[in-house]
Amino acid sequence: MLAYDNLKEKHQSIAKGIIYLESHYLDNTSIDEIAKMCNISPTCFRRLFKEYSPYPPIQYRNILRIKKAQELLRTGEYSVLDVADAVNIPDVCYFSKLFKKITGLSPVKYKENF
Repeated sequence: MLAYDNLKEKHQSIAKGIIYLESHYLDNTSIDEIAKMCNISPTCFRRLFKEYSPYPPIQYRNILRIKKAQELLRTGEYSVLDVADAVNIPDVCYFSKLFKKITGLSPVKYKENF
């Protein structure tokens, strides 16, 4: 999680949105709603977010979800279906595709390596 102090001055207008996104990445809050929290337009939020991160906000949220999924899979206690559900991606096929796109491995292969 980021602190307001760690953000560059030009990102202060979206700091609340960034922190919200990082702490509520399991929620499906729309970018419009997050932009509203920052008192800026969704277009402005996306533009400023692009300066902050190399990823658009939705892709950034998906990366956070997949990082959490990796943690859960490393424990060996959960099935791929359980992990997909835990990170709020209930479509296991989409979860597997997204996981492989971000990590380079399918969730099953990733789990086998741990």
